[in-house]
Amino acid sequence: MLGMEKFINGQNPELDADFVDSEIATMLNKKINGWPSLVIAGAAAAKKQTGPSISRSERHGDFDNDSFTLNSVLFRILKQEPKRLFTTRDLQ
Repeated sequence: MLGMEKFINGQNPELDADFVDSEIATMLNKKINGWPSLVIAGAAAAKKQTGPSISRSERHGDFDNDSFTLNSVLFRILKQEPKRLFTTRDLQ
C-alpha cells in the first residue's frame, strides 16, 4: 500500500492524531520478514541505495516514478535484493 504518512503513522508525534487511523497504524507497526511494515519516504540514509525500506518520493504522486521506491517494493516481493534494479532511465 502506498499512501500519505499523516493518515497512518501513529508513531510520529509531529502528526495530528485526529487524522491517524488507529487500526491501520497498529497493523503497520508489525514487522514483515523482519522489516518494518511502514516505509517513510526520505527516512533512509542518503547513502543507502538498495533495501526493503527505501523511498525518495517527495510528493504523493511520485511513487511510481521513483526507482528507490520501486526497488524497495520489488525487494519485498522477492524477499531479497533484485538481481537487476530499476534505474531512473527505466522510468523515462
